[in-house]
Order: sequence, then structure tokens, then C-alpha cells
Amino acid sequence: MKTRIMSAVFCLTIRLMAGNAWLPIPPEVWAIKDGPTGAVILEDRMKLNVLTIDYVYRVRVFAEAGRQAAEIPDLPSSATGVKGRTVYPDGRQVEFNSRKDFAERVIESGNGERRKTHLVAPGVTTDCVVEFQWSESADGLLRGLPARFYQGLYGVWILAHAYPTQVMAIEVAQPFPLAWSLSPGAAPAPEVTSSWNSKRLTFKNLPAVELPPYSLRPTLWLPRLVIFWQPDDIRGSVSEGADAYWNQAIRQHYKPDYEESIEKGGAFKTLAIELTTDLSGTPSKQAVTLLERLDSRIANLSQATFAESAALPKNFWKDFAPKNLAAAAKNGKTNAQGMRLIFYHLLKAAGLKPIIAKVPDREFTLFDWNHLNPWQFSTDLIGIEEPNGGMIWFDPTRRFATPGVVHPDYTAVTALIIDSSTWKGKKGLVGSLGANANLRRYTYRLNLDEDADRFEVDSEFAGYPEYVERNRYMALEPKEQSKLLKEKFEKEMKNLVVASAEVRNTSDAKASVTWHLKGSLEREAGRKRVLDPFPGMPWPLWVPGKLDDSRTAPIVLPYQATQLAIATFPVPRGYTMGPQQELKKQNLFGRVFWVPAFDPATGMGKVVLRVEVTAQSAPSTQWAEFRQFLGWIEDACRRQVTLSREG
Repeated sequence: MKTRIMSAVFCLTIRLMAGNAWLPIPPEVWAIKDGPTGAVILEDRMKLNVLTIDYVYRVRVFAEAGRQAAEIPDLPSSATGVKGRTVYPDGRQVEFNSRKDFAERVIESGNGERRKTHLVAPGVTTDCVVEFQWSESADGLLRGLPARFYQGLYGVWILAHAYPTQVMAIEVAQPFPLAWSLSPGAAPAPEVTSSWNSKRLTFKNLPAVELPPYSLRPTLWLPRLVIFWQPDDIRGSVSEGADAYWNQAIRQHYKPDYEESIEKGGAFKTLAIELTTDLSGTPSKQAVTLLERLDSRIANLSQATFAESAALPKNFWKDFAPKNLAAAAKNGKTNAQGMRLIFYHLLKAAGLKPIIAKVPDREFTLFDWNHLNPWQFSTDLIGIEEPNGGMIWFDPTRRFATPGVVHPDYTAVTALIIDSSTWKGKKGLVGSLGANANLRRYTYRLNLDEDADRFEVDSEFAGYPEYVERNRYMALEPKEQSKLLKEKFEKEMKNLVVASAEVRNTSDAKASVTWHLKGSLEREAGRKRVLDPFPGMPWPLWVPGKLDDSRTAPIVLPYQATQLAIATFPVPRGYTMGPQQELKKQNLFGRVFWVPAFDPATGMGKVVLRVEVTAQSAPSTQWAEFRQFLGWIEDACRRQVTLSREG
């Protein structure tokens, strides 16, 4: 039966790609009714035509669990030829031909820091087939790819789904203006067919792949298509090996980014004298002071505050040049790229020797020294080496972030390390901050009324958590900041009502972000009173609702961090706080403490929660220990204090 289904899929593709009328769904497709995922992807096809890219996606949904297979990532604004239908067994169908015909579903990552939009096809049921096609112009600099892919110079596709896939096909025109490669990963090699004007690579019967919690997609060894521009001035080095290739790429492409066409002038020289005066201490200490001064002096408008966005001239970005450091020094404004360049040249003006790390986004890809592709990197970090050989990394593009704070996706990864004094490169590791550097602290004061637990909470942050909080609220006006904090807190707990919320210091480079909140949690009277000591508090780590008994993927945590929460409350008249069971646990992933106390002299109760995440990654063989660690966190965050009536 598989052969007949494949033939039907292939024939239908020809008709779809030609733009003809829809064909009837073959009986073999409707016969698909079993499987744990609730859906089977019949076909996922991409055809790269030099001037356009055409996409076809077809899926059979046969159970509730498969509904989400009828979703696709949001379409780019450049999408054309949108056409699709949802078909039912009795022959009825719902046709659609525009993005506006789809419903939207917003997806958040486990920690809530990332959001993306999926489009849901109309009319999806638990027994249907959804077929969809669209195109977009390959309007990049050299054609081949759309401009949305790094100006058309670099694109990566992971060829896998959370549902079984009968056909996954890539067709590339020949000749093609960009270099490309397809790695099967752990999958069998694809079928390859060639014609006079194209090459087609087809995977068949790929298994369902779901990204396990606390893992990185690049470590799963899935089929992967990479398309990139190999510049003419380094193409000749490909045959000379990786060392020669990367040093040539550094000289021809990465060095000019920092050293060529830089406009300094008198204004920058004046700024350099101002910001480098009286620097002292170790090289890293001098760099910290310099970045703090720079962040206070120049506004990185890539992360503008609400007031700055409102005041920005309409055409400010029209002729903006990030390499014009003199203009930034004069008007006090630049963007993220300009901030990195200013910091780099200020370090040199101070007599320090900056090191450059070109790093990948580990959620997207991992740097492969032997894959001779100059576009593997997502950002640059600036490093300063200490006399003892240690390296401190800085990301000056993260506005108001504590110097030394780097986004977790760029840490604990292999990078291309470039010595700016010799402009030679090597492979090296970018480390990460320890648990004590990344802090969340919540201080709760509770009052227990007859009908509700009323509370006030103050927050403090340091390291990357401080940057996350600032970045969440900085672009909003104060009223909207309060609204977002209120909504976020009330979402965490049923029956929780926020009376007031205030976010502080989001636009102050010299002060850490804090917030203050007042709220209440409705309670029922009774012989016993159960108290949540930390109502609405975000948990230190996301704990999935279900965890498999075993896994094969490496374990990767976001970053090392410490969360401390302290709750104090007067025990109401007529109640007693008897002994409460404390929790003190630790393993190789960290420590979890939940310690209650009662002072009879003052009648005050107290609970201290402390969670330290001290591991960054671990092999899959330590999955049982990690599940245990997450279990302790869930236990501690759900624990309640029980008060009993006297007498």
C-alpha cells in the first residue's frame, strides 16, 4: 500500500505545482487511521527555482492528537500564490487562498521568553486532509534565496517533523547561484534523481521527531539542508583545508567589519578620552568600567525605551551608518552594530587587546570547523584576556545588561576565536557565568485575612535574569509595563488577583530593574488553613507535565542561576503553625532548599526557598538525576504551609 500512496503523492504534486485544479484524495490516504501521533504528513516539498521558491505541504489528520499537524509557521509578508483546502471523507472541502483565512496560535517556549506564531488551517477536524501550497520570490542579493535569509546569503532547514512523514523532498535548480549541501544526519540517505535542469533529493518514511525538553535541535542529528554564498575571494581556500579557509575568511570578511571604512573624527576621539580616563584594575575590570560608561553615554536604539522611540525623528534610520562612530559620539545614538564597533575601538584606545568570538545560536546550529561556510555565526562577542589566561566575554549590543552578561544561546558553545592583533583564528569555547552571577530574588510579606491571603512582593535581579526583565518592559510606557506584569502574575495561579504592579528602573543604566506588586489569593475558612508562601512566583526552571523515562539526546539547561525567595507572615489569632517538613536536596544539577520556621515570641512564620542550578549540560545517561532535580523543584514550588486552629 505504501507504493500506491507514494505514487498518488507524486502525481498530486505535479498537479499542485502546476497550479491546476485539486485532485481527489486517493482512497489509500483516507485509509490511514492509526498511529500514536494522530496525523501523518503526506508530503513536505520545497522547490528552489533560482528566482522563486515553491512549497507544498499535505497532511492527513485522523485523531485529536494530530490537529497541530495542520499548522505551519507564520508566512512571510512576501508570500504569494497562497492556496489550500481542508478536505473531508464525504468530499466536502473548505478552500482558502490568503493568510487572513488562517487562525493564529501563539506558542511560547517553556520559560516564556520566546514567542512565535503558527497559522492554523481553517476547518480542521479529527478526520480530514489539509493541502497547502505557496511561493515566495528569491529576492536575495544573488537570487536563489529570499532576502529574509540573511539578505539571501544563508539558509538552514531542519527536515523533520513531530509527525511521521511519508515524503520530504528538496528540488534544486541546476545551475544554482549558491552553494548547498544536504546532510541526512541519522536518517537513511535520500533518493537522488537528476534532470537537465534540477536535482531532486527525497527522503521517504521519516519517523516522527519531537524535541525533548531541555535539549538542542542541532544535537539530534536530523536531516539538514544548508544553502549559502561562498564568496569568490575565499572560494579558492576551500581546497587548502580548514585552517587556511578560516584565516582567509577572517582577512577578507571579518577584519573589514571592524577595521575598514570606520569614521572616527574629532568627536569620537573626544569620546574616547572621556570614557577611557582613569581606568584601573585588571584588563577585564577596565573593560567592565568602559562598557558601563559607554552604556550611560550612548543610546543603543536597537533596544529603545518607550520615550526614545516616541522622540526618534521619522527618518533617523534612513541614512544611518553604524560605522560612523563620530556621528554616534556627537548625537549620542547608534544601533547594536554601532555599539559593538564603538566598544571595540574604545578598548583599543584604552590600550587593551580585544578578542573577537564569532558564535552560533545554539538553538539553531552549532559551529562546524570543517564545514567551510562563513555564515554559520549569529553574533559576535568581544573578549578580554586576563593575565592568568582566563577570558571574559562581553556583548555590548545588549543594552543595559551587566557587563559580562551574554545571551545563553551564545554560551557554552564552540566558536571561531579571532585575535585582533594578528587577525588569525582558532576554534575555541565560549563559557558561561556561574549560578551566583544570575540571580532572581523575591521577598514576600503576607497577611492572612479571613477570606484571602493578601501579599506584597518585591523583586531583585542580577545577571541575565536582570537583562530579561529589563528587555521585557523597556519598550513599554509605564502603564503598559504595569499591565503586562499584572497579567503575567495572574496567569500563574487560579484565584490570584493583582491590585497594583509597578516596574522600576527600566531605562536607568545605573540601576537594576526591580518591581513591586500587591495582590491577594482567595481562601476558604476551615479548621485548617493552607498557605501558599510564594503566590504567583515564576519557577526557577520549567517543569514539563510529562517526562519520559529515558532519552538519548544530551541534556542542555538554559543557564546556571540561583533563585531565592523569602516569605514572612504573622500567624492569625486562633491558629498555630506546627512543625513543617523541610526539603534539602542536591545532586549534580544543583540544590533545592525549602526551609520553614516559626518564632513563638513574635508569632511570625517564615519560609525560605533557594534553588541553585549549577549544571549547564549533561549526557543523556544522567537523565534520571535531572528528572529527580526537576521533581525537587516542583515539590518545593508547590509546597504549602498548613496552619491549624487552636483548641
